[in-house]
Amino acid sequence: MTFKRLMFLIKSDVVRFAEVHRERLTMRKAISIFLLPCLQAIFLYRLSHYCLVNKIIFFPRFFYTLNIMIYSTEIFPTTEIGPYFYMPHPVAVVIYGKMGERCTVYAQAGLGGRNMDGDDYASGWQPGFPCVGDNVTISARSFIIGAVTVGSGSFIGVGSIVTKDIPENSLALGVPARVRSLKKPSEDASGESNKDA
Repeated sequence: MTFKRLMFLIKSDVVRFAEVHRERLTMRKAISIFLLPCLQAIFLYRLSHYCLVNKIIFFPRFFYTLNIMIYSTEIFPTTEIGPYFYMPHPVAVVIYGKMGERCTVYAQAGLGGRNMDGDDYASGWQPGFPCVGDNVTISARSFIIGAVTVGSGSFIGVGSIVTKDIPENSLALGVPARVRSLKKPSEDASGESNKDA
């Protein structure tokens, strides 16, 4: 990962926060947003991941531990999170895995599993952990556990536990999570839903 890529990721997180809160992003507002605890928690994760990928010793663990101590956020350095990440309430969030672009994680949510080869400090995401697509929302106190894939555009409901793969554009609710599609029935030219007679 280049330093330019790191700066892009940090800026994208600020932009996403402004988009969600419908803020006009001036320089002053960007600095104000960046200094919020939720953005600082993401920033510390971004630094730890950058240092790990670039094999800068000591600092990956340092920033990871600092994040836990200050913000109670546990995002392991091997975790891969795409740009435009939104985490408005960082307390008790735990993320071990891989997430795509424009994902949202709410308070006390968790992603995790186990590393299949026993190496807990490799240079990136490993099999055995969740893999989350783009534009996925993980609600408060919900958990994604194990080597599961969550398709892009999906929504994990409050307090749900996901232990199986979730298709794209799905709603997962309950313990264990039951899945239903978020896609609307197709409509014909007359505007009526296509249904069997």
